[in-house]
Amino acid sequence: MYTMIPHNLGLQALQHTLLTFSKLHPVEISTIVSLTELILTHNYFQFDNQIYHQTQGTAMGSPLAPCYANITAHFLESPWYQQYKSQILYYGRYLDDMLLILTCTEAKAHTMTHDFNTLHPNIQITTTFSTSSTHFLDLNIYKTPSGQLHTSTYSKHLKPH
Repeated sequence: MYTMIPHNLGLQALQHTLLTFSKLHPVEISTIVSLTELILTHNYFQFDNQIYHQTQGTAMGSPLAPCYANITAHFLESPWYQQYKSQILYYGRYLDDMLLILTCTEAKAHTMTHDFNTLHPNIQITTTFSTSSTHFLDLNIYKTPSGQLHTSTYSKHLKPH
């Protein structure tokens, strides 16, 4: 997600978040947004003896990237979440990985995914639907016969070179 955030969207999200959740003075907020824009628009990197200017998103490895991505994701998802919160039993997000436990049909879940993917053309989610188990980050989350959720460690299988 880091490289997919358009500057105008991320800066709008940053400004909205600071105005809504901080006690900073508007001049301080304006300064933070301006300095963030400076960082985003002056990102250069070298690859194979060529110098490139990154014109969208944040640089991978930048200390700014995780917070900026979280702020942008929250800004985008909040209205969507409010629309569907009655069907969401659990919502968890770690940067750009989301886990939802829903109380609706799979058809409704597909509608929810479709609606999320219309929020911004650069920010899209892919989904896995299951009524019994799923992988989320390094966890296998599964439902027992009694309906309880349990977890175990999940390791992706690596293909040999």
